Amino acid sequence: MPSTKAADDPEESETLITLSDVRAHVHVHVKGLKSRYGEGNYRVVIEGMNSGICYDGSGGGRLINYEMGGSFNSQGDWITPAATVLPTNGEQVRLKIYKEDGALLFESDHDEEGNPLAVARGSDVVFQVSILQEANISIKILPFEDADNSGFFQ
Repeated sequence: MPSTKAADDPEESETLITLSDVRAHVHVHVKGLKSRYGEGNYRVVIEGMNSGICYDGSGGGRLINYEMGGSFNSQGDWITPAATVLPTNGEQVRLKIYKEDGALLFESDHDEEGNPLAVARGSDVVFQVSILQEANISIKILPFEDADNSGFFQ
């Protein structure tokens, strides 16, 4: 049956939806891990990331965790490959580092300046954790191009 609605009727008009890539990339570099805790396997877990996306481009769905493997580079730092994630929207991300025996070595939801760990849309960031011999561990968020990523290829 043909429609009798006018072409300027809002129900008959078309809506343009613009899609944009809001995914982000997260890497974790742990400096001083080998010298402090020795050889072995480690795993990094990033908790509190979004599993879905809303129509406005903000994150949504339920909160999920990313478990990231990695390896030591030639300087003895633990480097994870990039994880492709959805941005956070005010949710605080928690970073945890475990030794292969399951022992939790480090846990934080803020950087060294007290800012919450977060991932902006479209960003490529490194959570750089510095573990010093004196039990002083700090973390900061850097753009990927500013991080010491020698010997790391993506």
